[in-house]
Amino acid sequence: MGNPISGQSKAAFAGELLRARRINRMDDADTANVLALLSMGFFGGRFPGGNVLVAIPGSSAAGAATIYPPWFPFWTQDGSGNYQANFYAGTVGGIVPSNMFTPVALTQNQVNYLYLACTASGGIITAATITASTTYPTIAASTSGAPPTSFNIPIGIFDLTGSAPVLHNIVGFGNIWVQPYVSLLTTAVSPTVLSAPFTVTYNWEWGAGN
Repeated sequence: MGNPISGQSKAAFAGELLRARRINRMDDADTANVLALLSMGFFGGRFPGGNVLVAIPGSSAAGAATIYPPWFPFWTQDGSGNYQANFYAGTVGGIVPSNMFTPVALTQNQVNYLYLACTASGGIITAATITASTTYPTIAASTSGAPPTSFNIPIGIFDLTGSAPVLHNIVGFGNIWVQPYVSLLTTAVSPTVLSAPFTVTYNWEWGAGN
């Protein structure tokens, strides 16, 4: 009879069998841990060198809601069926807006612009409120010597003109960072001795993602 291993030496074949047994050998505790992780939104398997488990983005335990990033918009309705604006919880400049967990009333059948009405002192945000308006929020003008003490950060659009709400995040996903910046240097007309030859004006810049 011919060799049933079809060209592979018996020693090599035996080595492959032993290697396969080592790869697939897991005790009961390891198996239980892997199965638990798989049920929590991971995928993976057993591979040479150990087990590989990778988190599936946007997944959670079986039967649970999808996990959304900070400032992801969603709508709810009040007792009269009116649409309200909501965002998944996030911070702005390190603080939580005062009405983060309260639905924001909207003007029905209109395009609503959502923004953070912020106050600041010494270049640090001290308070923020999620606000809705049917007109785009005013962007603060630069001020001399220090950034504006009040300013708006546009965060979303809730379009209620159609048969169903259409929602947009316009600030980005993730907690919102905010920082002052020099917006303009104006040459001083008649600078005094030991004073700067220009006037500095400041404003705010922001983004999301940390």
